[in-house]
This record gives sequence, C-alpha cells and structure tokens, in this order.
Amino acid sequence: MTLPIDALFAGESLRPESQILLNTVVGELQRYPNSAVLVAAHSDAGENAAQARARSFAQAQAIVRSLEATLGDSYHWVAVGYGQTEPIAPNDTAANRQRNRRIEIGIFPASEAYFE
Repeated sequence: MTLPIDALFAGESLRPESQILLNTVVGELQRYPNSAVLVAAHSDAGENAAQARARSFAQAQAIVRSLEATLGDSYHWVAVGYGQTEPIAPNDTAANRQRNRRIEIGIFPASEAYFE
C-alpha cells in the first residue's frame, strides 16, 4: 500500500484526520494476523539528506505506533526512513515532489516460507 505523506502528516505529527486512511490499513492488516509489517517513509529532495532520513524515520515510527495501538503487538513491526534515497519521480516539479513524499506499507504474512 502507498499513502501520501501530505495527507497523513503536518510536519512530523500525524494529522487527526489521518486515522481515516489508517483505518483502511488496519482493515487490510487484520486479514493477515501475526504478519511482519514494513512501514517505509520517503521524502522529496527538499532538505539535506540526513534531515530527510531522520524525518522519514520519525514518520514511519509514528505510523507504526498508531497501527500497533489499534492492532496490538502480535505483528512484527519494522519502521524504515529512506529519506530522499528512493524517489519514484524526478524532483523537478511540485507534483513529482509530492509523489515522492509517501508511506509504503508492506505485509509479509506469517505463512510465507521465510518464517518457517
């Protein structure tokens, strides 16, 4: 799943209305109990690389805390802040920079072979 950071965050704090989007994620995660969940945050090239990594890691952690508060600790949570290292579009326009500011959530079900 990919979610836009701008809809979820005001700076490093979750927006109150972000819970609407996160409830969609909760519903999907409930289909895969005891899974590993990777929450990866990405930024655009608007700040220096170290600040971008730190901010994106803090954002990924905030998403994990929110999801874990709802779903509990039966999942294995992993938060990663990529900063601006993995853009999906050139940082040449406002629209492309917005596309690069995103949260990606990967679900790795417990039944996968690498959990055995």
